[in-house]
Amino acid sequence: MPSAVADFYKGADVLVTGATGFVGVALLEKLLRGCPDVGNIYCLMRPKRGKDISVRAEEFPKNLVFEKLIEKQGSDVFKKIIPVAGEIGEENLGLSPEDRKTLQANVQVAFHCAATLDFEANLKTTVTINLLGTRRIVELCSGMKKLKALVHVSSAYVNSNLKVQVDEKLYPVPDSADKIIEMASSLSDAALEEATPKVLGNHPNTYTFTKALAEHEVAKGYEKFPAVVVRPSMSKSTLSF
Repeated sequence: MPSAVADFYKGADVLVTGATGFVGVALLEKLLRGCPDVGNIYCLMRPKRGKDISVRAEEFPKNLVFEKLIEKQGSDVFKKIIPVAGEIGEENLGLSPEDRKTLQANVQVAFHCAATLDFEANLKTTVTINLLGTRRIVELCSGMKKLKALVHVSSAYVNSNLKVQVDEKLYPVPDSADKIIEMASSLSDAALEEATPKVLGNHPNTYTFTKALAEHEVAKGYEKFPAVVVRPSMSKSTLSF
């Protein structure tokens, strides 16, 4: 029986941030296996441990999660994956003008999975990656001519500061994103560390705090393009698939 999901992605070019992470790799496998006619999958990547992005992209087939995919479709399926040099924590996502133009001309679905998951990270780091990174993705998507949806991966624990049943809606945040961004960029490391407990309030860590703010950045894009916030709980490996 034809899949409506596979039909939706037929010929569609996709952008994935955080493609080398736990969720990102699982997403790539699902797209390639479940939507065999998907178009190009652009993966925002950065050099790491002395390996440039092309080398890192070539390592995807070595991941055991792709074993069934390779058995079924062969290794040529990875030709759909196009690494794009960029960094979520940099201005303009670290994209070259040419790559930015390519993404905005072709991408129809964008998945924003990239984030720092370090619960012990300082506020400056999490603001740069989780909050500013999301704002930059929304700005990029605003210029995408064919965009059908932005899917932002948040967290089930983003509202863990609330002592109520959490529904599928946005909840108010105590401070504006602009205020927190200004604080993180202007205060010294020592001053920011001292101010962090008061800034977080009832949030258990900088991760949930900045991810909550990031959801509101996605909401700002609602009037320009379709967008959805996904709140997965703890991600773990499966015994088999």
